Amino acid sequence: MGRRRPAPAVREQFRSAARAEISSRDLQQQDPPVFGRLGEISAPASLLVGDADYPPLIEAGRQAAARIPGCELTVVPGMDHLPPLREPDLVLRVIKSTLSRAGWLKADHVFHVHVSHRPCAALSAARSGYSPRGRSCRLPS
Repeated sequence: MGRRRPAPAVREQFRSAARAEISSRDLQQQDPPVFGRLGEISAPASLLVGDADYPPLIEAGRQAAARIPGCELTVVPGMDHLPPLREPDLVLRVIKSTLSRAGWLKADHVFHVHVSHRPCAALSAARSGYSPRGRSCRLPS
């Protein structure tokens, strides 16, 4: 199966992410390594990876899932690095399954999902309190 050409919205998400990375480097802090501490996670966890993603990321996902107690690993055939953009319903099912395992989701709860095409650079900046070039953005409530 060949790789799918990214849709314009997907390409814009990548461009936006690259701009966010470049504009927020001065806000980044060196994090302590956590891979060896994944076994300390006690909340239900799920990892979703596509088998068409970058091979080192697939392997990292598999290793991380193996270290997290009770983690459910979902490997999606033919999926690249963009499950939320390509298969948002699948991502929602995985989230709902994880919340159910945790007892945090009532059986009759209905999720309302709004898929936004807002550039992730603006969302990243808003979450960090940073406003690139004097612009601001409000996170959806």
